Amino acid sequence: MHIFYSPVAEVTPEASASPLLWGGAALASVKQLAARENSIWDDLVLWTAQGILFQLLTAILHLQNLEIIAERGQLYTMSIELS
Repeated sequence: MHIFYSPVAEVTPEASASPLLWGGAALASVKQLAARENSIWDDLVLWTAQGILFQLLTAILHLQNLEIIAERGQLYTMSIELS
């Protein structure tokens, strides 16, 4: 299963520092999906607002870690590969 999520078309770390970026239905749907997949991500790719690519292959990341990354305002686009 592959998920692609882009919360905002134009965003900067300063503008997206609020956890509201991941509020409401978007966060709820991610949590529901994580529950079905035991809250473990096998492949996570994060782009920051500056366009820098961070790739963690075969990493085990729990939903709590994902929320922390988003709250720091560094999340621009997220691509998740679930095995």
